Amino acid sequence: MPGIEDLYREIILDHYRTPRNRG
Repeated sequence: MPGIEDLYREIILDHYRTPRNRG
């Protein structure tokens, strides 16, 4: 299921791209 991997990759990238200090 490449869909799950793609989604995970997007979420991880987004989480690592944005700072964790969002409040």
